[in-house]
Amino acid sequence: MPARRKGRALIFLDGSLTAEERRFALSHELAHFFAHYLEPRQRATMRFGPQILPVIDGERPATTTEKLAGILREVPIGRLRIS
Repeated sequence: MPARRKGRALIFLDGSLTAEERRFALSHELAHFFAHYLEPRQRATMRFGPQILPVIDGERPATTTEKLAGILREVPIGRLRIS
């Protein structure tokens, strides 16, 4: 699972894997990063503007208004986690 913060990620791969296994693991982890972190982050920023980034980055809690707007706009608000 990538370590991520503020739209960036670090992916650590086991050095004992074969080249083919490393390619597979890297593409798998990149897919998690894009689908479960980067895309929702970009969608929230497009809908709410850059002022929502501290909420997504876990630097402040979402306000009640932001939570309600997130529900109405179908955009998850809160700290994003990669599953």
